[in-house]
Amino acid sequence: MKLVFLFLVCTNWGSQPTGFPAACAVKGVAKIHATAQIGLSYDKDFDVGYELQFHIDYASREASIDVTHKGHSSTVKGTLQNDSLINLTPGQTIPESFDGQGFSAALKGTVKGGYFSHYHGVVQMRLNLDAAGTITAAGVPIAVQGTVSTNAHE
Repeated sequence: MKLVFLFLVCTNWGSQPTGFPAACAVKGVAKIHATAQIGLSYDKDFDVGYELQFHIDYASREASIDVTHKGHSSTVKGTLQNDSLINLTPGQTIPESFDGQGFSAALKGTVKGGYFSHYHGVVQMRLNLDAAGTITAAGVPIAVQGTVSTNAHE
């Protein structure tokens, strides 16, 4: 089981009527802790950057956020709680991939919970995911489960 904690701070590219910007860029550090069935443990940190686009229907309170990383996009959905908080809908699947230093990870996560917030011009993103996939280290692919946490701030 993987638990992903994602915290990102956003720089505004534009704004919507209230609350969240239309789009922004975020940067952070992803920390991967994964374990293979054979007991091997993997701990790696990666610098990451994401582009976010917010699509919010203020009347219905429905929101979707396009998250782009290295040219690959996925969309997460949630509910607008107030002008500064979007709670994510559990059960969504999100792909995660990281590479560098002779190591790569291709993971698929399922949202357990999370949110986007926008306070004082700063957008934060937190995700909790259960995830599993493949880590390739030294050219050898190995099936893993574990945790990924990503934090970013200006």
